[in-house]
Amino acid sequence: MYPGPGARGNDVPSVDVEPVDATTLDASEPDASAFDAPEPDGAAPDVSVSDAALNDVPVDVSAISCRDDSACRASGGVCDRVRGHCVECVGPDDCGGSGRSCSGNRCVAAVACTTSRMCPGQVCNSARGYCVDCNVDADCGDGTVCRSNACVQPPRACRSSRECSDLMLVCDTVRAQCVECVADVDCATGQYCTPDATCRPQVCTPNAVECLDERRVRTCDARGSAWVERACAARESCATGRCAAWTCTPATATCADGSSRRVCNADGLGTTDQRCGADEGCRDGVCRARSCAPGATTCVDGRVRRICSADGLGTTDSPCPDRSGCVGGACAPWVCTPGAVECLTMTTARECSADGQSYAARTCAVGQSCRAGACRAWACTPGTSTCRDSSTMSVCAADGGGSSPSRARRAHPASAACARLDLLPGSRRCVGAGAVETCRADGLGYGASTACAVPANATAATCAGGLCGFTCAGEYADCDGTAANGCETDTRNSAASCGRCGAACPGAPNASPTCAAGVCGVSCAAGFANCDGLASNGCESALSSASNCGRCGNACPSIANGSASCASGTCGLRCNSGYNLCRGTCAANVATETCNGMDDDCDGVTDEGCGVGSCASPFIAPPDGGRFTGNMNGRGTQSATCGSSYNSGGVERIWSWIPLRSGTANIRLTGDFWPATLYVRQGVCATGSQIACNSQTGTWPTETVTFAVTAGTTYFVLVDCHYNGTTYNPRYDLTITAP
Repeated sequence: MYPGPGARGNDVPSVDVEPVDATTLDASEPDASAFDAPEPDGAAPDVSVSDAALNDVPVDVSAISCRDDSACRASGGVCDRVRGHCVECVGPDDCGGSGRSCSGNRCVAAVACTTSRMCPGQVCNSARGYCVDCNVDADCGDGTVCRSNACVQPPRACRSSRECSDLMLVCDTVRAQCVECVADVDCATGQYCTPDATCRPQVCTPNAVECLDERRVRTCDARGSAWVERACAARESCATGRCAAWTCTPATATCADGSSRRVCNADGLGTTDQRCGADEGCRDGVCRARSCAPGATTCVDGRVRRICSADGLGTTDSPCPDRSGCVGGACAPWVCTPGAVECLTMTTARECSADGQSYAARTCAVGQSCRAGACRAWACTPGTSTCRDSSTMSVCAADGGGSSPSRARRAHPASAACARLDLLPGSRRCVGAGAVETCRADGLGYGASTACAVPANATAATCAGGLCGFTCAGEYADCDGTAANGCETDTRNSAASCGRCGAACPGAPNASPTCAAGVCGVSCAAGFANCDGLASNGCESALSSASNCGRCGNACPSIANGSASCASGTCGLRCNSGYNLCRGTCAANVATETCNGMDDDCDGVTDEGCGVGSCASPFIAPPDGGRFTGNMNGRGTQSATCGSSYNSGGVERIWSWIPLRSGTANIRLTGDFWPATLYVRQGVCATGSQIACNSQTGTWPTETVTFAVTAGTTYFVLVDCHYNGTTYNPRYDLTITAP
C-alpha cells in the first residue's frame, strides 16, 4: 500500500517531543531532535509544536514510534509511516473485514449503505457496501489524499529511493512519490506489488495448478496475484490439477461380465464395476431380471439341449452330437439305440428310452415269452411233448416258440406205449426265491436244486423264469450285464454311470467330469475355478483374471488412470501411458523432486540431483527404507574390505538413514563390480563407528547385513568397491528393509 494514512482533517503525526518553549521554535523548521522518525526532506508535513497547538490536538507521546509494521506487531497495530507511529489501522483491509472499517486510524463497526446520504461525515463505497472516509481525493480536505478509502497525508515527493529509505519506502520515479513498492521484489516474501504501489499478500502460490471442479482448472499467475481459470476441452475432465482426456463417456455403462455392469465415472477418467442384483444379469450395460440361471441347461427333448446365457437373460438350443442324447440338461453318449427292444430273460423284455440313455423293462403277459426282442404268444406250452410216431416225439421249447426237432422216444415206465413227456430235458425252474433245479436228461424229473450265487455288492440272490439273478446293494448296479462281476458299478461316484447305469457325466471346458452322491460335477484344471457353481459350463473362471485373482471373488481394486492386473494369483496395477505407479496411485510426473528419500516426481528415480553420496553430503533414505540404484561415478583407492576407513577420494556411496521403529533391519547390495563391501556405521560417518559389514570377492557379488536398530538413531550405509586402476562407472542396487 501507499505509506500508511496520515492525519485526516486536524490529525497530526504522533512524535516524541522534549519539553520546550513553543515561542522558541521555528514553525517552518521542526527540530529533528524532537522526533523518533525524522522526515528527511520538506515533502512531509510540518509537524512543529506550534502546528499542534494551532490545531488544538494534543500530541500522543505514549504512541509507539515505528518505521515499518514490525515495530507494531506486538501491539496488534500497523505502522503509519508518514507520521512514524503505530496505529490500529490505515485502511479497511487492516480491520479484518467481518463488517468493520477503518475511520480515523480506528477500526469501527462498518455502517451499511447504498448511497452517501446514509453516511454522515463519510461517503458510501458501493463496492464494499458500507461507509468509508473517502473514495477519491476530492472526498478529503486539508491537503490530504484518499488511499485505501482513508484520507492520508500525500506521499512524499522524490526523485530517488534514497529520499524514501528512512520511511522504509521506495521512489516511484513515474509518480515522483515515495511508495511501498514499484515491483514484487520490494515486497516481503509471500506478497506482490499492486498497480497502486501497495504490497498485498499473495492470493495463491505462484504457478500452482488445481481443479475447480470436474470441468474447470485454474492456474495461479507467476506473481501469485490472481487465479486464471480455463475450461477443459470437450471430452476432458480435471484431475490432479490437469485436464485429461476421457477414457469413457461419463454415466455410460457396459457389461463387465454377465452379472456386473461397468459404469463410467462422472469425470470420464475411469470406471466402477457395479454388481447386479441376485436375480439380475447384465446386457447392453443394463441390469435386467433373469429369465433363467446363467449356464443352466435343460433338455428340449431327447436330442436337444437348451443352455441359459451367461447373463441369464436368454437361452440357446444346441443339438446333441450324433449317437448321443440329452438327459438332465447334458448330452451323453447313447447306451442303446432309442426305441430298440431286446430280451432280458425268457419272460422279460426291455426297450431303450427316447434319449438312448436307459432301458425300461417289462414282463411278458401270461402265455407269452420274449422272442426276437418282443413279447410273443406261445406257439405251444413250454416243456410239453407229443409223439409223432411210435419212435419219435416233439418237445415244446422253453420259450413256447415251437417244438424241438424230432428226437428218440424214451420208454415211459407206466406203459410200453409212447406217452406224453411233461418235462423238457435241460430246462430249469425256480425253487423258492434263490435256487434253481434242472430237468434231467431223460425228461422224467428234476435233479437236485442249486442255490443262486450272491455276487459282489449284491444283497440277495433272486430267481425268475428258471434264471438266477441278484439284488444290488444300495447304489450299486450291474451296468455291464455280466453276472460274474456282480454289481460292479457304484452309481454314487461313477462318472460313467452317475446316479444310474449309463448316465455319463458330460465333459466341460477346463475341467474333468466327476460324480459325487450321484450328482455330476467337475474337477477344475490348474488355474481355473468353477466360480458360478454350475457344472454345466465347467470351470469358466480363469484365476489369472482381475475379477477372480487366485481365487473366486478376489477382485483386484480399480485405480484412476490405470487398470488392475493379476499375475500368479496376486493383484497388481498397470498405469496408463503418461502415468507412473507412485505411492499406490497412478500419478503424472508433475511434482518437484526434493531431497527426502522419496520419488516425489514419480519418475521411478529417487532423489535425483540430491546429495553426492559422501559423509558431508549423503543421500537420504526414507525412514521406512527403500530401494536405491545408481552408478559409483568415478575412481577409487579404497581397499573394499570390512574395517576400511572412509576415503573422501574413493568411490563410496553413502546414505543417511533414521528408522522410525526399533528392531532388526536388513540391507542387501548387488552390483556389477567386485570386490564389493557393504558396511554400516552408527551415529557418525567416521571410521570406528562400524556396527555391521559384509565383504566378498568374485563376480556379481551380493552382500547382506542384518543388525539391530534403535528408533531415531542415525545410521550411515556405505557401499564401497575396489579401484581397478582405471576410471569406470559400475552400477549398484541397494535395498534397505526397515523393522
